[in-house]
Amino acid sequence: MLKISVAITTYNGEKYISEQLSSIMNQIRKPDEVVIVDDASTDNTPSMIKAFIEENGLEGWRLIENKENLGFIKNYRKVLLECSGDVILLCDQDDVWYEDKVESVSSVMAQNPQIIALNTSFAIIDNFGAVTGRSAKRNNYGLIDKILKRRLEKISLTSEFHSNISPGCTMAIKKELAEDYVRLSKCELPHDYELNVMAAARGGLYFYDAVLMKYRLHDNNLIGLTPKRASRIDIAKERLALAGVVLNVTGKDGLYKVCEERLSALSGISFGRILKLWLNKDYNKYFPLRERIGDILYILGRR
Repeated sequence: MLKISVAITTYNGEKYISEQLSSIMNQIRKPDEVVIVDDASTDNTPSMIKAFIEENGLEGWRLIENKENLGFIKNYRKVLLECSGDVILLCDQDDVWYEDKVESVSSVMAQNPQIIALNTSFAIIDNFGAVTGRSAKRNNYGLIDKILKRRLEKISLTSEFHSNISPGCTMAIKKELAEDYVRLSKCELPHDYELNVMAAARGGLYFYDAVLMKYRLHDNNLIGLTPKRASRIDIAKERLALAGVVLNVTGKDGLYKVCEERLSALSGISFGRILKLWLNKDYNKYFPLRERIGDILYILGRR
């Protein structure tokens, strides 16, 4: 049987942390290990966690307190370093898990050893824990750019490179992916996006179309479901960083060179260089038509 770890990062989460911890404690299949890393909270979060573990006699649960704030990306890197399970479920401080989440995820991953990272669907709740009227859109609230034909669907690097398929709090990853992330990551990208790209580059990224948790949307969400507005240049820089992740994982530099040339062309307002990229197979493969046209319109609008 796979050893299951739950990796939780916290920061000033006293408002919701008890409900989340209770939902993990009450899982049908108990996790073997729960590792919580608090990122130097200034509220009562650490003391609440300590009291919860002690009052419920939770073996295998432990809290690590950072002396200085690392920021959420580096804090996730740290919690992954501390986990020892064969499978690690990522967990935020303000959501609620359905009681079959650990059981369902561990079963799917045990039956499908090719999976490196598994993302699932979710219900949306508000500040008060009520499921909102927003119904589940097709393809995981539109985060996945392909029609899902099976409950368990493999996600290609082409799809994941374009946009992340699910919030990180739905993810479960193999231990070896966590180890590679700790070793290779520069902590420049959201941890969930980078982990999924790493898994997709190795052909092991999957989506399981089952609602296994409640995802809380509120004013303090670090990411949420709506992408923050960013300039085309900033997005191109992110794509280059993602291509660097692919290069580190696969040793193949084709995508990296395309993203490097694209960023240079957009920054230099070079219409000729963008047109030349249209002849490149990786540019056509990884950048949808609307994005390629957008590159041309961006340059024309800046000239």
